Amino acid sequence: MILEVCCSNIESVVNAKKTSVNRIELCSQLSIGGLTPSYGLTKLAVEKGLEVHSLIRPREGDFCYHKDELEIMYHDIKIMKELGCQGIVVGILNEDLTLNQYAMNKIIEISQDMEITFHRAIDVVKYPLILLEKLIELKIDRILSSGQQVTAYEGLQQLKKMKQISNHRIEIMPGSGINSVNCLEFKNAGFNSIHFSAFKKCSNEIGSENDSNLFSANLGESDVEEILKIKNHLKI
Repeated sequence: MILEVCCSNIESVVNAKKTSVNRIELCSQLSIGGLTPSYGLTKLAVEKGLEVHSLIRPREGDFCYHKDELEIMYHDIKIMKELGCQGIVVGILNEDLTLNQYAMNKIIEISQDMEITFHRAIDVVKYPLILLEKLIELKIDRILSSGQQVTAYEGLQQLKKMKQISNHRIEIMPGSGINSVNCLEFKNAGFNSIHFSAFKKCSNEIGSENDSNLFSANLGESDVEEILKIKNHLKI
């Protein structure tokens, strides 16, 4: 089974490297669902020898982007490609929550030779199975989904349905709330990959003793022990 760890800082990247996971989804601002990572973080992650798939999301909120935001995304994809990322993670919708196919076609053109994961934007559309077929037509590599529920475990039945309908034409990768307690459920259901952060809160060890916690509420990193527990449960 392929393990993809969501990393939003260099500590998480280093921990993913230590545990020899298959690949990482690199982002920033994990607390708001993730945004496009900085170029510096991306360059360093690639230099660590990891398979890096960069999230392409210019802002928090919904996945309906106006012209200038799309231009930002196009430029970011070009730079991520230059930095050596093997893939991108992206999702673009119209205001009626259907696929923005024009923008996706442009992204496919720009990201040639890179893998494309369509992310959890599919979890907010009205007709996910219709979108599934369109993504297959576009030859997207995989879909990251929680089965339209808050967690992938809650959406497991929908994920199984998506997997059955996809019939190996596109990879369905469960993600959101997957941990060492429930990871085996996804292996037993026949999924070939899972996505998780193994996030744990921590303090800044090099910070001043006089620093307040005002800006540290979401400080944390991927937990080596949790990743190893997942690998052990899955016998990887």
